[in-house]
Amino acid sequence: MRARLDALDELELEVRAQLAALPEARGGELAASGFRTLARLRRERAELRRSFGLLPAKPAAGPAEREPDLGSLRESLSDRAFAYADAVAEAADAAPVGLLVEHLRVVAQLLAVVELWIDEEGRRE
Repeated sequence: MRARLDALDELELEVRAQLAALPEARGGELAASGFRTLARLRRERAELRRSFGLLPAKPAAGPAEREPDLGSLRESLSDRAFAYADAVAEAADAAPVGLLVEHLRVVAQLLAVVELWIDEEGRRE
């Protein structure tokens, strides 16, 4: 379970970097909402780590400088959804499974919003 949680934490850093690269004019509310959601998921994963007696996650690093790219954000969120699915498959107890499934649902919602945003951007061009 530790390796799966570590992978989720690392993927979160990538999603954070992608969100941070979105210009405020285009991504202000989405980015702010995404950061709030990621923070909540991180807190809940930290509690899950404690319940298993695992070491805390590495602190979130500042986002790397990136070019804004909705396609990369979509890819990062997709990778994260698959990582949650892998973690669910590995979890044996009902409590972690429930939490991880809820997190998978939240990430899938974020992914759907980004997909809709990409579709809207494509219609404008």
